[in-house]
Amino acid sequence: MDVAIRNSVEALVSILVILFGSIVFKIFRDLIWRPYAFQKVYTAQGIKGPPYQILSGSVPEYTQLLREAHAQPMQNISHDIVPRVTPHYHKWCQIYGEIFFYWYGTHPTLYISEPELIKEVLSNKFGHYGRVTPKPFVLALLGRGLPLLDGLIWVKHRRIVSPVFGIDKLKPMVNKMAACTSSMLKNWQQMMSQSDSNGKEIDVHNEFRALTADIISHTAFGSSYNEGKEVFELQRKLQEMAAKAEQSVFIPGSQYIPTRKNRYAWKIDRRVKKILSSIIQSRLEPRTARTHVGYGSDLLGIMMTANQKELGGTQKDLSMTIDEIMDECKTFFFAGHETTSNLLTWAVLLLAIYPEWQAVLRKEVISICGTDIPDADMLSKMKSVCIPFNIFLYYFLDSLIS
Repeated sequence: MDVAIRNSVEALVSILVILFGSIVFKIFRDLIWRPYAFQKVYTAQGIKGPPYQILSGSVPEYTQLLREAHAQPMQNISHDIVPRVTPHYHKWCQIYGEIFFYWYGTHPTLYISEPELIKEVLSNKFGHYGRVTPKPFVLALLGRGLPLLDGLIWVKHRRIVSPVFGIDKLKPMVNKMAACTSSMLKNWQQMMSQSDSNGKEIDVHNEFRALTADIISHTAFGSSYNEGKEVFELQRKLQEMAAKAEQSVFIPGSQYIPTRKNRYAWKIDRRVKKILSSIIQSRLEPRTARTHVGYGSDLLGIMMTANQKELGGTQKDLSMTIDEIMDECKTFFFAGHETTSNLLTWAVLLLAIYPEWQAVLRKEVISICGTDIPDADMLSKMKSVCIPFNIFLYYFLDSLIS
């Protein structure tokens, strides 16, 4: 009996030693050996970067540079925005050259700025440059939509999502976009009429964010506009959490720990999924009785119609599930909102810097539209209106490349 107990204890101790040893080995491999090996390989190729710190990598220096850059207001309006927007890239480019690597925790990231290399990465069709798995907060914000997919599943989603952005589908939405914009401008006029002799300051960035949210909610969900607005507000909260999470080291598995932040994120994600699922199911119900009736002319309806065509075809495995459709809806919200509102803000800033362009654009708009609200046909005739956006893109890309 004693021998059996002793053997059992020895076996248990052996298992614990092996388990503990494997954990120690994995920690040593991930935190010390692998970063050392990566750094050695990069250095041998002449590629350098900021030194690696155990577990945190380059994140402390990155957050410190951001904090210092944002601590002071901009003294002068300048197109050289890189030192303020991405101060870490600006500093590291000056020290290590146009190609360098840095560490996001234990994950090495290669930075390139040469146009030919960027073109090679973006156009490569052989799968050598896979997409990075996003952090949990970013994944909850974006969903597993088209920008985060690879391979055959990317092909499947693209077949269904691409009809949404056909010019014949987007043209009818211009009137709704114009109506939302007119409502914002009328609100501005009302605020100015109620102001004193000194006028009133309007934060156009916040106004444009509200405008793009309004437009996306109408064009993406149509009659389900109110539910779409709620999804947008919830996504904004997730976006703030994701932005903060990007400035700290991510510890694998921490997303499953029921901390207050994680529980709040789970609650938001459940609510978003519930709303989107309810909207989708409400459009599926009438189809049981009237299969010839469409799902709607908004973005969600167009995508569901394209998905139904795949379901009715010979390759049903190319259709999307409800969860996948919900992920694409999340992508619509994020990709179409923040980028567009930022672009509008920069365009207005450029027009304020160059008042002569205001005169050029005003003359063109009046000559084409008169006193009417622009529609899709009028917009297609405008040539000069595109130039301020191109100026913005030129200076922004030039600053990034240089």
